[in-house]
Amino acid sequence: MKAIGSSIDGSKTEPANAKNESVDLSVIVPVTERCEDLAEIIEETAEAIRSLSLSYEFIVVFDGKFALECEMLMLRRPGGLRTIRFNGNFGESSALKAGFEAARGRWIATLASYPQVAAREFEKSYNALMAGADMVVTRREPRVDAVVNRVQTFVFHKIVGWLTGHRFRDMACGLKMFPRAVAEELDLYGDLHRFLPSLAVQRGFSVVEVPVAQDPRNGTMRVYGPATYLHRLLELLNLFFLTKFAKRPLRLFGGIGLLLMVAGAGVTSLLTLQRLWGLTGLADRPLFLLGIALLFLGVQVMLLGLVGEIIVFAHAREIKDYRIDRIHN
Repeated sequence: MKAIGSSIDGSKTEPANAKNESVDLSVIVPVTERCEDLAEIIEETAEAIRSLSLSYEFIVVFDGKFALECEMLMLRRPGGLRTIRFNGNFGESSALKAGFEAARGRWIATLASYPQVAAREFEKSYNALMAGADMVVTRREPRVDAVVNRVQTFVFHKIVGWLTGHRFRDMACGLKMFPRAVAEELDLYGDLHRFLPSLAVQRGFSVVEVPVAQDPRNGTMRVYGPATYLHRLLELLNLFFLTKFAKRPLRLFGGIGLLLMVAGAGVTSLLTLQRLWGLTGLADRPLFLLGIALLFLGVQVMLLGLVGEIIVFAHAREIKDYRIDRIHN
């Protein structure tokens, strides 16, 4: 990862103007997919932030393949800008994590690198955060993009809600806002950036979803290949495991193992009784071998859960699965 430069406009009071100066708000913009109109988005958002009388900085994190776009943005040198460029393609979770680590703001906002939300809606998210929410996420409403995109979004969030119990309607919307303390609690890797609200809820934070106007430039139809949908299905299964069983692996593996053992025991018992009653032999019954295989597989799956429990127990002192809101003396 390379930090390739920063551009601070010292003529204005709102952007940060010193290397180590703290600011009110850090806006993280990960650039991993596309970045049309990026400079305009930054300028429009900066204007919205200035209307709130906040000091701010923009941290734009470029994946390695966007080296040219990074250089072009630096040529424009908008105020309050810092850029980070990876030396390879590491994805959005890594970009957000790098942005969080570099941020100097008391509050952090994330923003998509392409038009998603009308800039004037930034104030609405900020007001919701000041009202006491730990994290503010946004949903584009009404949607102006293609019907195909809306159907994909609806199905995706229905599955997320069914697997996790967290009811959000637009987790893909890039505009989110939260205090620095929340960012420090979120463990991001892989493709978990899509599920920031669910991860925050899992950590005990209050998450508020705010409707915002969609940018009319965000209406292009997007259809992905089968591999992308398979990948996202695996992401959902990963999220399901992390939110439900990461600290209690025996509940998942023990339950699966028990079901396999019961099925195997039922099959072998039935065939054994048939053999004892002289109804049929076992030599030509592949089902008997399947029953025994299910028994052994069930035991192995349960042992896998036990190994997971041992690992969790061994690191229990390092794991804090609670969050204290306040203490009254």
